[in-house]
Amino acid sequence: MRLALTLSPGLKEDSRFHLVVLDWERQELIDQHEEQSDFFGSSHKGFAGASLVGDRLFAVDEVHLYEFSLNPLRRVRKVSHRLLNDAHHVAVVGGRVLVANSGLDTIEEFNLDFEHVQTHFLLRKNGRSAGQFLSRVRRTILKGVRRRLGWNKLYRHLPNRQRLANLNKFVNPARYHQPGLDVRRCDFRPHYLHPNHVWGAGPTPLVTLCNLGMIVELDSGRVVTRNLGAPHDGLASGRKFFVTDCATNELVVFPYDPATGELGPTPERVPISASLDEAFLRGVACDTERIFLGLTARRGRPQHATARIRALELGTWRNLGEFTVPQQLGHSVYSLVDVTQQYS
Repeated sequence: MRLALTLSPGLKEDSRFHLVVLDWERQELIDQHEEQSDFFGSSHKGFAGASLVGDRLFAVDEVHLYEFSLNPLRRVRKVSHRLLNDAHHVAVVGGRVLVANSGLDTIEEFNLDFEHVQTHFLLRKNGRSAGQFLSRVRRTILKGVRRRLGWNKLYRHLPNRQRLANLNKFVNPARYHQPGLDVRRCDFRPHYLHPNHVWGAGPTPLVTLCNLGMIVELDSGRVVTRNLGAPHDGLASGRKFFVTDCATNELVVFPYDPATGELGPTPERVPISASLDEAFLRGVACDTERIFLGLTARRGRPQHATARIRALELGTWRNLGEFTVPQQLGHSVYSLVDVTQQYS
C-alpha cells in the first residue's frame, strides 16, 4: 500500500509544508514535495484535503488549489482565488472541482481550468434552526474569550477579523461574496457549519458539516445522517461507508448501498484512541483487508507531538502497526490517498 499524505506544521508556524508518499510495507517515504507559504509568509496550516483523479492529485491549502502529477511528485498548477478562506478539501466530480470552503461555510465550484463557476451556499439549506443558531452564538462567545486570553496566536496570519460573521452569514449567506471582495486574509472563526470534506464517488456528492454533526447531499441539501460528533472524512468501500469522527476519535462504520448512496441507520463505532489527548482523528484510506487512519498531534499535548498513520484490520479492528511522520515534515496529517497503482 502506498499512500499520499498531505501534511502541515500544525503545532507551530512555518513557511514550508509538505506532500509525501508513504510505502507502508517498507515503512518509508518514497516521494515528497515541499511547498512554500508564499501568500501568508508563515502559517501553522499547510496542505489540507486531497483527492485522486486518474494519475493526478488535486489538493488545497487555505487559499490555493493545486494539481500534482505523480511518480515523481511534481506540481503542475497552483491557483489562488479571492473567495477561498480556510479551504479544507477538494473533490473532482464529473468535471466539477468542488472545494470545501470552511471559512465561508460554502462549497466553491471551479471548472477543470480552476476558473470559479458558482458558489453552493450550504447555509441556505442547513443549519437554519434557532437551536443551531444559538449553539453557534455560544461557540462564538467562547472563542472570543479565548482570543482575548491570547489562546489563538496561531491565527496571526489572518489580521482582518470579521465581527458578527456568523450572524451575517445566517441572515445573508452571500454577504461575503460581493464582487471584488477578497476574503483570503479574513478571520471568520468560529465557523458556523465548517464543511470539511466533499465525497464525490457515489451517486451524488456528499459534504460533512463538522459543526452540526451531519453529512448532507450537496445539490439537494438532504441530510444523509446526523447525530455524529464532528464528522471529518468519508470513504466508501464495498458495502461499508467509513467516517472519521474527530470529536470522539471514533471510526464510524455505516452499512452502505452503493447503488443509491444510502447509509444504514445503525453504524458501528470503533474507538481509535484511548483518549482525545492522544490524537486528532482525520484522514482515511483502505484496501481490501486494512483501513488506514491519520492521527494528528493535538496542541498542548507534548506526549503525543507527532503525526502518525495507523493501520487496522478490517472487521476485527486489530491494530496492525503505525508509521510516525518525521517531525520536520509536519505535526498534522490531513488526507490519506491511495496511490498504490500510480507508484507500482
